[in-house]
Amino acid sequence: MHCFFTVVPHFMIDCCRECCTFLTMKGIRKIVIILLAMVISVAVVSGCSKSIPDEVEPNDTFGRAQKLEEDGSVRGFLHSTGDVDCYMVTVTGSTVLDISLSAVRGINHSLKIWRGDGSPKLLKHIDDYRKSAPERFCNMYADRGVLYITVQHGDKDPKRPNTENPYILSVKTRSLAFLEEQEPNDGRVSATPLSAGKEVSGYFSPAYDRINQNADHPYREEDWYALDIALEGEAPALIDVELSGVPGVNSVLYVYNSAMGEVGAYNVNGTGEGESARGIGVTASGRYYIMVTTEGYHSNNDVPYQLYVSQRQYDSTMEMEPNNSIAEANVLQQSEISGKIFPGGDKDMYKIPGPGRPTMFTIEVVPPDSMDISVNVYNESSEKIFEANQGRKGESEIIPNVYAAKALYVEVLSRRGDSNEQAQYRLLVSSQPYVSGYEIEPNGKKASATAVNTDTITGYTSFPGDVDYYFLEYPKRKNLRFGVKAALGSKIKVSVTDPLGYIIRSERISGDNEKSFTEMIDGKGYLIIESVDANYREPYTIDIRGE
Repeated sequence: MHCFFTVVPHFMIDCCRECCTFLTMKGIRKIVIILLAMVISVAVVSGCSKSIPDEVEPNDTFGRAQKLEEDGSVRGFLHSTGDVDCYMVTVTGSTVLDISLSAVRGINHSLKIWRGDGSPKLLKHIDDYRKSAPERFCNMYADRGVLYITVQHGDKDPKRPNTENPYILSVKTRSLAFLEEQEPNDGRVSATPLSAGKEVSGYFSPAYDRINQNADHPYREEDWYALDIALEGEAPALIDVELSGVPGVNSVLYVYNSAMGEVGAYNVNGTGEGESARGIGVTASGRYYIMVTTEGYHSNNDVPYQLYVSQRQYDSTMEMEPNNSIAEANVLQQSEISGKIFPGGDKDMYKIPGPGRPTMFTIEVVPPDSMDISVNVYNESSEKIFEANQGRKGESEIIPNVYAAKALYVEVLSRRGDSNEQAQYRLLVSSQPYVSGYEIEPNGKKASATAVNTDTITGYTSFPGDVDYYFLEYPKRKNLRFGVKAALGSKIKVSVTDPLGYIIRSERISGDNEKSFTEMIDGKGYLIIESVDANYREPYTIDIRGE
């Protein structure tokens, strides 16, 4: 800002003449007042007329860099398409620099920041916008030493010289806050230290990192934080990560384990809203990493984000993320565990340890009222053997009769992509030793029919349209009486076949009554149970007696 005062007010001149003519006490006081006013005017003129210095060419190399004060500005021109203007800032202590470059009509310019100790090293390259726009990097951290700032043409528009409209390069400094991001922290090696229970602030600045050559996310500006966790007695713990929202920014949150494996990527909410990661499992002491970035190369140089990590004790009734695959499955240690489907697309995998003997399992998932849950069950060979997706939103999914002697894996998910950061589902698993006569799924075809070697069959209509085959075999032709009882509220169709599987008789039974009928089995045959109206909780039973 320039202020110019070139004319002394007439009243001052008139007063001086009067005072020189009549040197009374009153006149002397008036002279003193006038002189004080003139001194103040000179001081104001001197302070307001301080101008921004011009660049001094040549300044196109580090050796010829022009000195720039920590809180100073300089005015310059990009005289040619290859012109580079180099400036040197000497930092005397831990400092945060706000570096801005004013807009120049028709010119696309950029900033580069270099560490000057020894051979200069490029730290940041800021080229966010196209021609006629300013550039800014609001939180460059530096300790004692020399920084170089170079101004040159950007890459987003054709380069052209300019000698008419100058740029203004400004540097403002402030002290580093107690817990604040330390730029550049663009990778794991330069990650800013972070502690559980202490909030740290940072900025989405600049919009692009021109040094980042990651093939999947080129030029993405990333803020990395290192979190050191020491477990008490190596007992597992859970961490929760909270990232506040910033106006105009669609933020994304990543969490990595000590081996740099991605634990999760969280981009659930929209622009201006925060993100969170909850229930991240920590099973060993070590260094973990959190990375903050944006979707769409957004920036905000004025409003910081807040990052907070909390640590809590883990118990075996809670889900531990990540558990998105069989390899990462949480091992069930009790008959019940709680978890959350979050973010959208989340899948939670649990392992039921192998019982070592034939066992019947009942698996149920009780969702929150706002969610439609699905359940898959896999055997030890990772083959899907059951699927349950019959319930509506807020209704349980039940698989009543899973036969296994080895480990099982239960996957909980939402096929609609629903998620809920707050509400939990409950996974309930019960078991009993296998008893002869119980249906063994899958038995939906002749080839997989459950062999009958007892007088009573117990089975379930496990899913809509379920069909259960049972194989009957006797030394010779035999008349049999079948006493069928359907589960309460269900309807089933029972058919008897000849040895080749052709149906010779069918009966329909509702759950509010029992039905008996007699049919001859010619040595071999099949009993087929078809679900008309299912009951997933209660079994149907069939007593078989010879006549």
